Amino acid sequence: MMDARISMKLAVLLSLLLMAATSLWAANTYGEAEVEKGELLILRKGQRIKVDQNSGPTTVMEEDLLRVRNNSSVKLVSNEKATLTLGANAVFHVKPWERREDKGSARMLFGRFKASIKGLTGGERFNVKTATATIGVKGTDYRSSVGTQGETLIISEDHFPMLTGLTGPTRDVSPGMVSFAAQGIQATAPAPAPESVKLAFAASNLDAPPANSRMALIIPGQEGLVDAGIVTEKEIENAQEEKAEPVSIDESTGASPDVDTNIGDALDNLYQGNLKLKFGN
Repeated sequence: MMDARISMKLAVLLSLLLMAATSLWAANTYGEAEVEKGELLILRKGQRIKVDQNSGPTTVMEEDLLRVRNNSSVKLVSNEKATLTLGANAVFHVKPWERREDKGSARMLFGRFKASIKGLTGGERFNVKTATATIGVKGTDYRSSVGTQGETLIISEDHFPMLTGLTGPTRDVSPGMVSFAAQGIQATAPAPAPESVKLAFAASNLDAPPANSRMALIIPGQEGLVDAGIVTEKEIENAQEEKAEPVSIDESTGASPDVDTNIGDALDNLYQGNLKLKFGN
């Protein structure tokens, strides 16, 4: 009789421990990534995890840094009810953050992505942070590009994604409209997307050039943005000249910076041995 009671207590204890472990694992899980083409590199606590089309769905954890390789595409289904398609050379970091009245876990450091958010309820909102802006939605589709200095461009496809710069008002962006933010540039008033921007994102094109290339300095559809008066060439030049000392993330250890600063010119070294990035406050 005593043995049965002890066995029962052990069974209950083991069950509770298993539930606690499962809960802890779930709390640290951000979602699943699946490579649609090419290859994905995940940096996790000193480990380099290579994922390709044959890997199937791969768990993404908090603190993971995702680097989409050249000629590659990755679909990330997050536990925030958002599906993100990351284009070639995109760099995405999962790390909790707060800015002004917004918070979230998704940080886009460089590249292009498409977001599709469905199923949010009540006051739920999905936010993406860049070095110079916050993109917030309550349930919609949009595409975005983030430059080496955090220049952030969004084009709305459905409902009203919201773009907020480091200063200034939040902009509700209607379908077919664009808004832009950068260092020293508040989120611009929504305007019809110029043809050059539409072409830049045509046919689901989410591929960005390597972050250390000269082409990475060009904003998708930049000429059209300037011609439409949405932003001036001088404003873009000034925004891209605002650089800070890099915060290093050692690729061998996966160590993250203790404090957040802005994305700097250290993205030149993004695909070299020592990964250096700047994070926006």
